Amino acid sequence: MTNLVSVLLFGSGLVSVLLFHMGWYFPVWLSIAIFLAMSFVIAKQFREKRAGVLALLLWLIYALPFIHLVEYLWFDFSQDTSLKLFILEINPYMFEQRIVELTGMIGAVGGIGVGLGIVLSGKLLVRDIGSILNNNRLQRRTLPFIIWLTWVTVGVILSWLAAPKEAIDTAAYTASESAVQGFGFDSAFLISYVILIYSLCDALLENNVKMKALKKITVYCAISFVVVFLQLMRGDRECLPLIVAVALISVYWMAPNRSSHENHLIFTKLLILCGAIMLVALVVGSVRHSLTDGNTIEVVAHHFSMLFVSGLSSVASLMHGTWSGILLTPFSVAGDYIHELCPLRLGKDYWDFFLSIPPGFAAKALGYARPIDSLHGPAWEMRYGGGGTHATVLPFINFRMIGVFLIQALVAYLLTAYEKVILKKVNMLNLAAIGTIVTVLPLWLWYGEKNIINGFIIWAALGCLYRVSLSLLVGSTINRVEVHNTHGCSTSIKGIT
Repeated sequence: MTNLVSVLLFGSGLVSVLLFHMGWYFPVWLSIAIFLAMSFVIAKQFREKRAGVLALLLWLIYALPFIHLVEYLWFDFSQDTSLKLFILEINPYMFEQRIVELTGMIGAVGGIGVGLGIVLSGKLLVRDIGSILNNNRLQRRTLPFIIWLTWVTVGVILSWLAAPKEAIDTAAYTASESAVQGFGFDSAFLISYVILIYSLCDALLENNVKMKALKKITVYCAISFVVVFLQLMRGDRECLPLIVAVALISVYWMAPNRSSHENHLIFTKLLILCGAIMLVALVVGSVRHSLTDGNTIEVVAHHFSMLFVSGLSSVASLMHGTWSGILLTPFSVAGDYIHELCPLRLGKDYWDFFLSIPPGFAAKALGYARPIDSLHGPAWEMRYGGGGTHATVLPFINFRMIGVFLIQALVAYLLTAYEKVILKKVNMLNLAAIGTIVTVLPLWLWYGEKNIINGFIIWAALGCLYRVSLSLLVGSTINRVEVHNTHGCSTSIKGIT
């Protein structure tokens, strides 16, 4: 059955590419139908344990901006002059039927690619929480508390340096700069998050029961401080994916085998968490420019009430957020293509990403001008946009529709397959890697591929530093860890910690 679905998806993708080059674009209703069909396919793969939560997050973040296409189902291009769902500045491309259809087609063909990549990963998820590794010999070392606490402290300090200096009740979000502003250290916040992810993974993999409890309490408090006081209260929302990563590491990727009913409850709780995070993102985005009059409680209460009141009258009013601005970028490239303003770049942007790998502070010290940084790159070249670029934009402007289809398929395949590796062999590097991916995922899919490159570089560098930190251990302690073999008998095995 899986082979048949993959053949159908591959064939659909190729036919779509052919239709694009023939100048025939999907009507909006067909693009929306494809999004719904891919949602069904991916959900089915998840239920059959052929895809994990990472695949679901990938699809949700990828598809969310295109939710605004729904309005075009009843939009009359010959008469209507307003778009009620868009809260951003309206541009002429939104009123041209061919542009709207191509925008939807770009998203839909990329969606077929995502579905194909997830289906092609094929194998069932096999869970092993890492208690028995390397032929039943547990070899799991974790950091001594003092060295581990240093990691946590450095993570919090970096978050503090990267956060706006003032809270949103004393200064508007954009009016308050961070301590590292202007030093070419834009990734400071991401480095801090990955440090905290490593610290969390170390705590969860700790063998000593009392030490594990102490580490968990400490790191959860540190993360809560960063999220609440250094991020949300200062108007930043980059921490929200970190919350999802922490939750998934703690209750999903590090969880033992559970019954189907228990897995359903966990998944339901995660969905509730995602919904709560979306609501927090909406409220923070609404109030972060309007709390400086001192009436913090009144303003927040007003925005909450407005969200819920408007939600009762129009569910669509709750569907606006960062993703609304991100949809402007597929509109931009689709309109430019139709008006012959979008030259084929044949991979130039991807080469520029490679040339932009050196961190900002190093490039600044060497006098090296990176092709892509916070002030240069594809996001700045969009005719219409609110910052960032959707994941379909670079594949389209570099390779057209075939790039949109194949690159999304490759990304989905790699992420889905890697999650299966994580569940089969849980260890420090794998856990930290997948936590980093979740933390970077919205930035990657909505703000450009440079973010995932930065994320992997930071993860790899900190992985090396973690190994160095382990080498600072003076001697080693031997813990006995009780595990259960396949016959249900208890066995004590030795492990180095």
